[in-house]
Order: sequence, then structure tokens, then C-alpha cells
Amino acid sequence: FFVPTCPMFGWPSGAAPLVLLGLTTAVGAAGGWVHGRVQPKGRQRAVGLCWIQAVVAVPFWVWALMNCVRYGFDLGVVSFACVLAAVALVLRELQSGLELSARRRRLVTSAAAFVSINYWLGVMIVVAQHPERGVLLAYFVVAALWWTVAAIGASRLHQGEEKQDKIPAAIVGQVA
Repeated sequence: FFVPTCPMFGWPSGAAPLVLLGLTTAVGAAGGWVHGRVQPKGRQRAVGLCWIQAVVAVPFWVWALMNCVRYGFDLGVVSFACVLAAVALVLRELQSGLELSARRRRLVTSAAAFVSINYWLGVMIVVAQHPERGVLLAYFVVAALWWTVAAIGASRLHQGEEKQDKIPAAIVGQVA
């Protein structure tokens, strides 16, 4: 369950994933910006959000998978897989040119909330069992807040873009 120290740099437990979270957020934001620019105006934020979540989720899913092999079950394997599946479905809908369903948007919101809950559980465990691991606790708190903001962003995305994002299938068929 606990993130080991980073032997390459001698960093304390939690430091490496904290740096990884920052780097993947930056890369995901850049990718989302590039790919979002080619979308109709109402879909740009959805593409950007999906890109950021996907780029962040991939290495952390791999990390959770390695934790499962080394230390036992890590709920991150399931929660990050849910994010990746939800994002893939949303991006597929966006690329198809069809109307993005509210159900898919709620799916991205729920998946991000699932990851956030998983991190908040980690915060509670570290506080209860390992309060001396301050950097690990900081990582769990920052990641929990990150995924909470991602879930809130996704929920507001479908509230704010619901009206401007509707492109009837008949119009899409005429354009294609």
C-alpha cells in the first residue's frame, strides 16, 4: 500500500509520486490544449479535461499495479482503470462528432470522484497508522484534492456546456 522511497534520489516516501503528479498534470494540460483546439468551442474543455485525467491516470495505474504485485491489492488499480475507461468513452464520443451524452460526462465525474475517495482513504490510513510519514501524507492530500477538483471540474463541465455542446445527429450527418 505505501509508496516506497525513491532509491535513485533518496527521496522520502511520497515525494516521487508528488513530482509525477505535477509533471503528468503539465503534460496532460499541454496535450489537452493541443487536441482541444481542433474541437468545436463547446467541446474544448471536455477534451482538455479528459486528456489531463488520462495522462495523470496512466502512470498511477501502472504504479498501483506494481503495488499489487509487490505488496498486495491496491484500490488504485480499479479506480484509475475506471478513469481511463470513462475518458476513453468520452473521447471516442467527441471524436465521432456526435452529441456528447450527459451520461458519459457523469461517468467521468464519478470516476474522478472514485479516485479522490481512494486517496482520502489513504489519508485516513496514513494519519491513523503512520503519522510520521509527512511527505507521504502530503502526497495523499494533494492527490485527493487534485482528483476532487477534477471531479468538480467534470461535473461543472456538463452543467456549463450542456446547452452549447448539443449538435444534433442530423446536422452531423449532413456535414460528414
